[in-house]
Amino acid sequence: PIEGRRADYGFVNSVEAEIRRQRVEDIEYGIRDTWIDPTDVAEEVALTTLKGVNTRVTELTSVQE
Repeated sequence: PIEGRRADYGFVNSVEAEIRRQRVEDIEYGIRDTWIDPTDVAEEVALTTLKGVNTRVTELTSVQE
């Protein structure tokens, strides 16, 4: 700074505030206004689990033969 004068860093605060504002605006949470039926999800999980169990049983059967 020049003798007798203080440095003015006020612009830094305004730049930082702008950066914070832009970061908040850029965040997309991906929230959708849709309803997922828990029954459909449970059926998908059950089918996947059953398929996995059947595959494993088939593998074990072939190993024991």
